[in-house]
Amino acid sequence: ILYKNVLASNEKEVEFQSLVVENLDTIITLKNLNVLEKAIKKLDKTKENLSHLLEFVLTPFFNKKMINKEKNIIIEELDKVGCIQVEFPKLQPKKIWEQSNRWDMYTKDGDIMFTLNNNLGEYGLAPTAEECATLFGANRLGSYKNLPATYYQIGEKFRKEIRCRGYMFRSRSFVMMDAYSFDKTEEDMLNTYNELKDAYFRIFKRLGIDIVPTI
Repeated sequence: ILYKNVLASNEKEVEFQSLVVENLDTIITLKNLNVLEKAIKKLDKTKENLSHLLEFVLTPFFNKKMINKEKNIIIEELDKVGCIQVEFPKLQPKKIWEQSNRWDMYTKDGDIMFTLNNNLGEYGLAPTAEECATLFGANRLGSYKNLPATYYQIGEKFRKEIRCRGYMFRSRSFVMMDAYSFDKTEEDMLNTYNELKDAYFRIFKRLGIDIVPTI
């Protein structure tokens, strides 16, 4: 956790840094992440006090060796259900987002995507990959005989969200596993969904994470 890059602007931020750093050795284990939660509870409960502090700080919680172990578990379980690992571009052209009518949604309405403009055109740093995955599938799945097919990646995403979502701290840059499936029928789609859901359950179990399914 790169606290050397954090500029503390008030006592609460300094206190948060101290609490986490004091417990850093404990935090860097999957079974003791509640230490971080306890530290946060000692501060004001308003998330706004911490939002700017956590923009780039909590990526990642774990050292590289632990991250690789987690990735390997995910890869093993997704490979078992026939998923194909890929890596989509992080820098994506504006035109593919215009085709899905989501460019304005992510750059103006929601203001989530980081963008850049130069002599080659306008681009965005990938906040998600539906556009790339759809284009990728369209170019490679030439026949219904190629279905079903599920592509997944484990890579960096970039979002400048104003606040955290689902009560989770999300930095501007974070690692995410995302999967995209292509099926012939609705029944096939549901079968793919259930296969992936079971794969996720096995991943959580191997990581030692207790979960409560909501659907």
